[in-house]
Amino acid sequence: MNIFINRMYDLRRGIKDERGFSLVEVVVVVAIIGILAAISMESMDLVRRERVSSASKRLLGDLQGVRMDAMSTGPSGTMDAMQYIRGAGIRLVSSSQYVTFKFNDCNQDYIYSSTSCTGSTPEEYLSTTVTLPNNVQLFTAPTSTIVLFDHLGMAHKYDWTSLGGSPIVFVVQWPSLASYCINVSNNKIREGSWDGTTCNEK
Repeated sequence: MNIFINRMYDLRRGIKDERGFSLVEVVVVVAIIGILAAISMESMDLVRRERVSSASKRLLGDLQGVRMDAMSTGPSGTMDAMQYIRGAGIRLVSSSQYVTFKFNDCNQDYIYSSTSCTGSTPEEYLSTTVTLPNNVQLFTAPTSTIVLFDHLGMAHKYDWTSLGGSPIVFVVQWPSLASYCINVSNNKIREGSWDGTTCNEK
């Protein structure tokens, strides 16, 4: 009772209790901080994985859409902007952007060119640029900036003469965390996981 009265008296006089924290209190606080940090890191990893997964699904959908566009549209038969449409394609701009387009073969050589149309513009018609989420990276293996699809849905690299050969693999990743891939070969488009060298299709 006297201890309690003395403590109350000290508080009224403005005297602080300077005994500090016990070892148990310090350990508990450190443990709580560690748990919160671990939960925060795990949550961030989940967010990053979801960004990569979402970007991969978007790219897969765009590749399938480009292939369907190539199969369902063609030259208009009239003297307009659609008269030299040969198919559709996708072009990598950088590790964070790509463009989908209809292949407008304005010089009629069946080979994609970046300086063939009026005004030295690429042979692209109705193009759409897609930007990936921050820090999500995109590349192809082996390296290929352009993939074209013809009216049969077959994949080409730059021109109609390069049909076949090794498939093009689009890789979407967050380095050291998550990597997805899309394998494009002739008329096949398959999603999978990237192990650094191979696309393991689902």
